[in-house]
Amino acid sequence: MKGEERIMGVKHEHSEAAFEMLERYSLDQSFKKDALIDSNQPVMFEVGNLKEKYWRWIHEPYDGKLRLFKSDFLESLTNTKWWMIPAVWMPLVAYFAFNGLNLMYQMFGKIFLNV
Repeated sequence: MKGEERIMGVKHEHSEAAFEMLERYSLDQSFKKDALIDSNQPVMFEVGNLKEKYWRWIHEPYDGKLRLFKSDFLESLTNTKWWMIPAVWMPLVAYFAFNGLNLMYQMFGKIFLNV
């Protein structure tokens, strides 16, 4: 973990965050909560309280599930299947691209097609 020996030819020292995460799972202790945020509260309101610790929190791995909003309705809107993003955005991109090209053709006519 400290990166003193080479593994597959590479020395890799783990961050302080990795050691803290590992410490929370120690067998001689019960599981500890994250030191920076309260995972029982919506993270949208917890992030503002981090102040100077924000950069540390955003760049270290988080082990657990975060809730963004207190409202169950708003929280349900944050969970989508991967295929919903292209299903919603690809038709919009195609629509605006077609309209943009059509507008350029109307404004510049054949000059646009010869280029």
